[in-house]
Amino acid sequence: MFTQRSPLPSYSAKKDTPKLKPESSKNSCPGAANKEMHRSLSDPDLSPLSVRSKKRTRDDLLSSDLADFKEEMKSMITSLLTAQEREMKKIGTSLKEIQSTNQSIEAAVSFLSAQNEEYKKKIETLEKNAIEDKKYITVLEDKIEDLQITYKPKIQL
Repeated sequence: MFTQRSPLPSYSAKKDTPKLKPESSKNSCPGAANKEMHRSLSDPDLSPLSVRSKKRTRDDLLSSDLADFKEEMKSMITSLLTAQEREMKKIGTSLKEIQSTNQSIEAAVSFLSAQNEEYKKKIETLEKNAIEDKKYITVLEDKIEDLQITYKPKIQL
């Protein structure tokens, strides 16, 4: 992460400009004020160029801070994207395994459903056969009784 820096000092021409003393007619000569003024304007620390160079330096610091911040953000995003790609590959592999398992389950359920339908049909057939067999048994029992009744008197005679 980026580190917080202390605020840059602000420069202004007014702060750095020395105040000139009002000219008094007793202690100064007539050209001294012009000389004093000329010296203060030619001083490298007070010239407009030095103020601009200080601003450029501050601007350069800000732009270098911005460039550092950009690089840091790029590296963070790159690392996050790399980690995300790894996770997506893992998820993709897991997803393929899950899809394969689901297909196997679907095939098994389909087979079991078909087998269940087959068994239902067999059970229905067996139940119908059982009902028919019971009816036939009843008919046979009735015939046996009829035969017994018919032949029983003849046997006793």
